[in-house]
Amino acid sequence: TDYAVSMEQAGAAALELNIFLQPTDRHRSAQELEQEYADVVRRVAEAVKIPVSVKLPMRLTNVLAVADSLLARGARGVVMFNRFFEPDIDVERMVFTPGVPYSQPTELRNVLRSAALAVRALPQLDVAVTTGVHDGEAVVKSLLAGACAVEVCTAIHRSGFEAIGRMNRYLDGWAERHGFGRIEEFRARMD
Repeated sequence: TDYAVSMEQAGAAALELNIFLQPTDRHRSAQELEQEYADVVRRVAEAVKIPVSVKLPMRLTNVLAVADSLLARGARGVVMFNRFFEPDIDVERMVFTPGVPYSQPTELRNVLRSAALAVRALPQLDVAVTTGVHDGEAVVKSLLAGACAVEVCTAIHRSGFEAIGRMNRYLDGWAERHGFGRIEEFRARMD
């Protein structure tokens, strides 16, 4: 919470919490881990006045129940999903090696499904989409699924910041071709 308060005092307009609890204890239930996420969110939301969003891990049993629990603890939004670096194994040397850190466009499908479900079930939460967003079409898909925001990482690493400009141009052209003047006119249309 000290960092959250410091960031608010420095002028942050909102916070995105990136929490990851490695499930290494076979005796801890999923509910216990999810409660720990909720407790972190509650403590941070109580400590600051600015909105708090939470970047959710990809492998949750019931993403809607977790999002609802976070909403009850003060979260104003969720980001779907955090893509953690995962190790690989070098079979010749028999050692762990860093895995590929970048997302693939095919990863977007699961995110779209979860985002659309969350937008419908929890309209009080702002939903952001990340993971698998590589081009303007992915941005449009995310918005059609109901995302309030779209986060981009891999595309920037691979193509530089110009990737954002290309995505924005695609979004503008798509909206114009379909007769939309504002994002609100088509956001969550694919309910």
